[in-house]
Amino acid sequence: MVHHLVLWQLQFTADQWAAAGGMLGGIGSILAVLGAAALLSAEINGRRREAARYAEERREQAIEQRDREQRQRDSDTSLARLIIAELVDEIQPNPDDPERSYSLHINVSNESNAFVFDVVVRIPGHDQRKVIHYIRPGQSEKTEFRGVPGDYVVRHVSRGGPSTPYQLRVVLEFTDPSGRRWRRRGWEQPRQLPDALADSSLYESLPPFSFGSHPYDALVDKLGIEVIDRNLDPDSH
Repeated sequence: MVHHLVLWQLQFTADQWAAAGGMLGGIGSILAVLGAAALLSAEINGRRREAARYAEERREQAIEQRDREQRQRDSDTSLARLIIAELVDEIQPNPDDPERSYSLHINVSNESNAFVFDVVVRIPGHDQRKVIHYIRPGQSEKTEFRGVPGDYVVRHVSRGGPSTPYQLRVVLEFTDPSGRRWRRRGWEQPRQLPDALADSSLYESLPPFSFGSHPYDALVDKLGIEVIDRNLDPDSH
């Protein structure tokens, strides 16, 4: 059998052996190209998987960040809801006022567990404002508004239930411990004001009336924030 195999091999000419070698070389080249393509495809797929994992991680991080921010906003709003202003007494006449005006008292309570700062208090239909520089946690401060007209109760004060016999849409502005400035009107939900209004220096010498020249009043006007005195009057709605 070996003899026949040798004779069969000898029957190939040099050209045929060359052609066979070329064919084998071509097959090797094809295999090499296919191997390189397979490696490239594997690398591309690996990079795609890596990019997909990175995108998923970024998406999860963004969701976590939004959740943290939402929890922080909820926490801040919860604190702001605990700052409450109430009319504590019936209005009293001013005996020393020949125009027979009245006075009323507003109690501002901090029911939260943190300080609040630079509290500005206003009442409907009255130009004056009061500033309380801070209220301790669990404490309250009383402010007096004088020069209230005789028909004030008819125009602005309404009766509530047994536990809240008088209701007045007092407007509060205050800054929380995180440096956020808030405004609350009556029992409405508090809303956040621009950060520029949280600057404590604005309230160090805030005058009791708005003259427009004080930095606070100028900033409110620049920011286009509603004028409280006008918007508090029920006749303006």
